Amino acid sequence: MERDLFINGSIWTIFFISMVTYGFRLGGLLLADWLPQTGPLRRFLDALPGTILLSLVVPQAIHAGLPGLIGLAACLGTY
Repeated sequence: MERDLFINGSIWTIFFISMVTYGFRLGGLLLADWLPQTGPLRRFLDALPGTILLSLVVPQAIHAGLPGLIGLAACLGTY
């Protein structure tokens, strides 16, 4: 079973994907000082995580039907 992990370069794929992920994180930290601290762009950037979360959650809740919508309403009710 251990040999299956090395088939087709799986370890190298995991390593390079993790390096790309940490590269994005480091890039975000390095660029954070250049972002505006006030103004409309700052308000947009502050609202961006919530809009991304909504764009992922709401379609799945609608696809799940009534139970998904009830769950979404319950989550919004606790907010």
